[in-house]
Amino acid sequence: MHCEYYMVLVLFVYNAAVASPSRPCVKRHDCQIFLGVKSMCTRNSQCACKAFHHLHMGLCVKNRDLHDMCEHDHQCYCGADCEDKIACIGRNCTCRPGHKPYRIRRCIFFI
Repeated sequence: MHCEYYMVLVLFVYNAAVASPSRPCVKRHDCQIFLGVKSMCTRNSQCACKAFHHLHMGLCVKNRDLHDMCEHDHQCYCGADCEDKIACIGRNCTCRPGHKPYRIRRCIFFI
């Protein structure tokens, strides 16, 4: 049995999270084996998460926006640069302490 270790890095191309190192594909099924049922095969024949989904621990997870209901921190997502600013608090995606909502979906540092 041959085992490989893949470090997952999130890259955004056309609103889809792409696994890195890139994983080539022909059909959606090729990606679902590795990234789960919320993945797809892009026009560039690369595995990625569907639109409005992100990678968490190697699997594609549906984004929950600011103020959406949640059960776990990893569900709340407002962009790769915002992950440390949003959390699931009281079963609701909320800006973490020291941050405040910005526009509709973002959290920013608040002094």
